[in-house]
Amino acid sequence: PKETVETWEKLFKEGIGADAFVVTDNYSYFPAHSCVLAAASPVMATLLDQSRGKNGNPYLKIPGVPCEVVYTFIRFLYSSCYEEEEMKKFVLQLLVLSHYYSVPSLKRVCVEVLDQGWINKENVIDVLQLARDCDAE
Repeated sequence: PKETVETWEKLFKEGIGADAFVVTDNYSYFPAHSCVLAAASPVMATLLDQSRGKNGNPYLKIPGVPCEVVYTFIRFLYSSCYEEEEMKKFVLQLLVLSHYYSVPSLKRVCVEVLDQGWINKENVIDVLQLARDCDAE
């Protein structure tokens, strides 16, 4: 239901009751809920279990990925929501994140975006190689 999605979106955007942090390369961070991240990804569950910040709260560092992409990724984990333009813009990075963190629902969305005309003659080899590397053929 729409109300449920809105609740999860609010929880993500406002960080109400957050007990963890997601940290990006430039040390930007935003609050998160370790139980949501762990439920969405077995890899994140393990990483959160192994990490504790100075305040004792778990954190998840996602290196090598721009903050905007990480934000889009984590938002998807909460509500399966995304902006079409962001998905198109970040699809390759999100595909890699979906593979690395074992999030099959996001991988399916990324494959759909790629199948809908994202691939062209200039990028076909690189995209197909990346798809193969991410088991997204």
